[in-house]
Amino acid sequence: MLFALCAASLPMPAAIAGNNVVPPGRTSVTGSRRAELVDLHVSAFPLVGNPVIPGTTEPFFQTDEGGRFHLAPRGGKLYEHPTYDDPRTLLVLPPAKAKPQALVVFFHGNLATLEHDVVGRQRVVAQFERSGLNAALVAPQLAVNALDSSPGRFYEQGFLDDYLAAAGVALAERSQGRLTAAELDALPVIFVAYSGGYLATAYSLPAQSRTQRRILGVVLLDALFGEEPKFADWLRERPDAFFVSAYSASSAALNGKLADELGRSGVTVLRTLPGRLKPGDVVLQAALTAVHNDFVTAAWTRDPLAAVLKRVDLGPER
Repeated sequence: MLFALCAASLPMPAAIAGNNVVPPGRTSVTGSRRAELVDLHVSAFPLVGNPVIPGTTEPFFQTDEGGRFHLAPRGGKLYEHPTYDDPRTLLVLPPAKAKPQALVVFFHGNLATLEHDVVGRQRVVAQFERSGLNAALVAPQLAVNALDSSPGRFYEQGFLDDYLAAAGVALAERSQGRLTAAELDALPVIFVAYSGGYLATAYSLPAQSRTQRRILGVVLLDALFGEEPKFADWLRERPDAFFVSAYSASSAALNGKLADELGRSGVTVLRTLPGRLKPGDVVLQAALTAVHNDFVTAAWTRDPLAAVLKRVDLGPER
């Protein structure tokens, strides 16, 4: 049930040529001296064992003569290898000599790989660096090049805490001694999701997480395709956090439902991104003529990820 929610309403991403998929374990050029693709020992995939899909009694994997596979609502039969076995994370260090003030976590959408889509087509690293935000960035590989929004281990209680701790260690190891894992594991966290990345985001918000107290804000880029009650509940529980949901016609309906629910709760909703994003700002930014597949690079403005991140108020630098 979890992974089937609103699956039919998700737009169909553009197909990706098979020769763009880099096998797990390889590091490809990211075009940035601050960025690197690394294997993490704590990762969204591969899964540990064969967990039950939340909200159902069904195990994630079934088995046939070809091995273990998952029946995705839109993708059909997807085998564990190569779809659910990539442990890599994209790491981007903060600017040289800067002590980062935040950690940005980016969750990609369907039919995506870190190198072809997150780094290449969507220019996430370039936008992050151009924003000038004094932060580090991590982006886990979810289902590889697949029509599936499965969040992997991010639905496990406590996994987010372990993942961010492991990412902090990896960033510290690559910082040439200027950052420590303890510093990175204490930073405020900003979640950014595109399209099917909404599921990993929604399951990263529960109050049981040790990271909950660190969450500074959430940014959804045409990504509200389900779980809107989770986002509404979180906003009521965290009036000190910011929230931005920018949407095309593809996700307009659920953004409307979220606006209605927040209005009934007395939450003020801004309809235009302000010059500075402050604690407590809730923004629903329409871009109804934008193309869903291009939304990370062309929405209400060019390079919308950079446009949002450069507005985040992190306070005075330390």
